[in-house]
This record gives sequence, structure tokens and C-alpha cells, in this order.
Amino acid sequence: MSLQIEFKSKRSKDYELSVIIKLGEFENTNISLYSFPDRFRESLKEIPRVSVGYAADFYMAELTGNNKEVKVWHLNIKGDPDRLLAIVKDDGKEFNPFNF
Repeated sequence: MSLQIEFKSKRSKDYELSVIIKLGEFENTNISLYSFPDRFRESLKEIPRVSVGYAADFYMAELTGNNKEVKVWHLNIKGDPDRLLAIVKDDGKEFNPFNF
């Protein structure tokens, strides 16, 4: 069990690069897809506030209906998803701490 991240869009703005770095820290970890949205939101709180708000106000991770992936969205000013940033999937392999 390992998370794989497929980036769908990237912007070169400093703030989004900070979010992408935080997102990348989850790659190849053994966190479940169910707990990923909450963990991601908590990690966004570590990014310093900009003049208009916090990263947690502008990005959202949601588990899809089939529970096989998490979509990470950039939110518009109204808080609605407007741009898909990444898709997070579980590779389906069983976690082996001994790497056999």
C-alpha cells in the first residue's frame, strides 16, 4: 500500500509550489486514502498565510465516489472546485515493512 500522485496541472506561482511540495511529501507513504484528505488539510496549515488567506482555504482533497482515488482541487473565490491539481491513488500493493 503506497500512495501514487499524478499531477494534472501545475502553476509556477510560489504559493502553489508550496502546496505541490506538501502534496509530494505524501507520495510513497502508507497512509490510507480514507485518511488522506484530513492529513493533507493539516499539512496545508503549515504553509504561511498570504494576504488573502491560508492554503487550506484554497485547496481541497476529496475521496471519490468509488473510494479508489482522491482528487486534489484548487478552489475558486466562492470555495468551489475550479481546477484539478492532482489525483492520488493507492498502488494496491500490500504494505511490507521488511521490503520482501
